[in-house]
Amino acid sequence: MHHRISLLSLFWTSLFICLLLSPLAAKDVTETDSIFMGMALMVEIEGQEYPHLRYHKGKHYVDYNGEIITVTPPVEFTFKKTIRHSENFIQLFDFEATPFSHEAEEQRSRYAASASLQNFQEERLGDALNIQVQQQGTFSGEQGLDYQMMSGQMQNSMSTSISASNLAAANSMMDFQTDELEILTHGNSFDTLIVDLKLKPDQDMRNCYLFVRSSYLYPPGEGELHYKVHFKEIGDLEGGKVKRVQFPMTGYPPGPEITETSYHLYTEDREIPTDYSEQRILLSEDEAYDFLYADLFTKEEPPDSDPVLFKPIPADAEFAFLDSVPPGKVQVSYKVHADGSTELVDVFPLPEEDAVKLESSLAQARFLPAIKGGLPEDREVTLSLREILLF
Repeated sequence: MHHRISLLSLFWTSLFICLLLSPLAAKDVTETDSIFMGMALMVEIEGQEYPHLRYHKGKHYVDYNGEIITVTPPVEFTFKKTIRHSENFIQLFDFEATPFSHEAEEQRSRYAASASLQNFQEERLGDALNIQVQQQGTFSGEQGLDYQMMSGQMQNSMSTSISASNLAAANSMMDFQTDELEILTHGNSFDTLIVDLKLKPDQDMRNCYLFVRSSYLYPPGEGELHYKVHFKEIGDLEGGKVKRVQFPMTGYPPGPEITETSYHLYTEDREIPTDYSEQRILLSEDEAYDFLYADLFTKEEPPDSDPVLFKPIPADAEFAFLDSVPPGKVQVSYKVHADGSTELVDVFPLPEEDAVKLESSLAQARFLPAIKGGLPEDREVTLSLREILLF
């Protein structure tokens, strides 16, 4: 144990010197990458947790012991905040979350219906009186005055008899003042949040979706802490183009006290940082790698782990010939050394001539090393091509 602590102290000293002198070294210091606090999504099936891969058309895609399966709501999720890395970014702006009350909306609808019915009955009453005037002919002098008085009496009588119950309902609704409706809609009685935002990615991204997690107290102030999740499918995003997204977050009890809400955007199973990502910092690729390498040893007893993919490979044109072979069926093996350097070992079950076409691209992948007994070690890792490519 003493030997490991001494080694870590030496490592931190070396890392500090490396970062301090990085502008003078050959490392790239262009701030193209983000380190941020993201959310790891897991789906609970029969008491076991499995990685969440994708959300599409109301279905959740899950890595079930190496097999991709779909599950539909209701789904049990577990969440864990984790440090993430990405070389991409999605601008999220013009964000609004407006409280909305279904109770207030129903009362508005009833008021509108009552008012419309009253107007309709008054129009029908006017039509009936006009018809009577046409049937009675033209009146003048005292006869005309008498008829006007008779018409007024008839109108009052018919108004009372035809719409008494509906007018009572309308008057009851009119007593419900506008400010009270506003309190229901925007105050403590809301049960829904209407979310409106805009997204602008730095490059094309496929199969995007938004995951929202909020915590709230109910009853407010003294109730228990509850959690609510919401998934919104966004689809493909075009680099540099703005896309507006609107959706309701329903299912809150009336008048919750929301304590925290976080928004996480994914393309497939990769989380992409936005303006709302927690603790986001900009670094160069090499600095981001050093940061995550150091993070492997921040725990007092780092858990044993396999190599972790740091930098996926863009799915460029050289992979187009694989359309007939699902990326999930192609396996790629690497040997990841303790210092993070990587060797491409094998690509299968592709014919050798096809594997050769991919070697230069696959060699660009970067990994964080495996950890055993608190120290990095050399280890081979095999991933599907789908896990390595950045679509």
